[in-house]
Amino acid sequence: LAYHLREAGELDTLRALLWDFAFLQAKLNATDVNALVADYALALSASGERDKGLPLLKSALTQSGHVLYADKAQLASQLVGRLMTWRREDAAVKAFTDDVMARVSALYPAFLDSDYAVLEPAGSALIRTLRGHADDVNHVALSGDGRTAVSASDDKTLRVWDVETGQERHVLRGHARGVNHVALSGDGRTAVSASNDYTLRVWDVETGEQLMRVERTLAGILAVAQAYPQLREVKLGEWGGFERAANGGLLARVRHQLAVHTADGTEACFTGDAAITSAAWGAGGVIVAGDAVGRVLFLRARSPR
Repeated sequence: LAYHLREAGELDTLRALLWDFAFLQAKLNATDVNALVADYALALSASGERDKGLPLLKSALTQSGHVLYADKAQLASQLVGRLMTWRREDAAVKAFTDDVMARVSALYPAFLDSDYAVLEPAGSALIRTLRGHADDVNHVALSGDGRTAVSASDDKTLRVWDVETGQERHVLRGHARGVNHVALSGDGRTAVSASNDYTLRVWDVETGEQLMRVERTLAGILAVAQAYPQLREVKLGEWGGFERAANGGLLARVRHQLAVHTADGTEACFTGDAAITSAAWGAGGVIVAGDAVGRVLFLRARSPR
């Protein structure tokens, strides 16, 4: 529907639909959150800066993907919780959240006009959360084109993710203990993992098949950590560490916080609700991080707010 409205030049009708909670819930029930996000992308490609509230709704939906995959009934609480800090700044957002409150009586009415962010706000540093691991995420590797991520966890598994949709493609099982590190080949088709079980394993990223297992080789495990020579990570004890990019940018993590210092002087800070256990630079300035409750977080170095 969104595509046909855009092609017919009915942009006002399309925008009205994207501000209609009843339409959003109905489409989510019939499809999935990625289909909704795609509608916003179509509208924004046609309207540009004309409607400043639509990027916030698109951001809120993308941030909420991991929740809405599990329970589509959470759409109202996710959108209101992520948009509430924008109510005083954007009249369209205020009208939209008022409408959602009127439709969904289960939402607590007092919290809408609070300055306290119930959820990570739309338009903030957080782009997307990937949920699936049952323990700490120790490392995440991104393919060169930024479309695929592979995460390594203390739950003994690796997981292959579609970055654009947030969907899990494969769970890679075989290690007997936690997986410390993962590196991708230049073409992104092969992954090498290093584990506390003293093995290296080589995986086919496209199929999830284990291709090779190397036993008892500490040298090999250390080599995996240096698969990306343009990055250097230095541990700062149990809770901290930093990673420097070739362009001089610095990514520091301490407990629940991740601080970004780029070569052009940009600084940003993201505070999570769990300890940040790993972080790395990705394509286009995107940062991918793992946390202590098994989530993979995609963040932007510069907040658009």
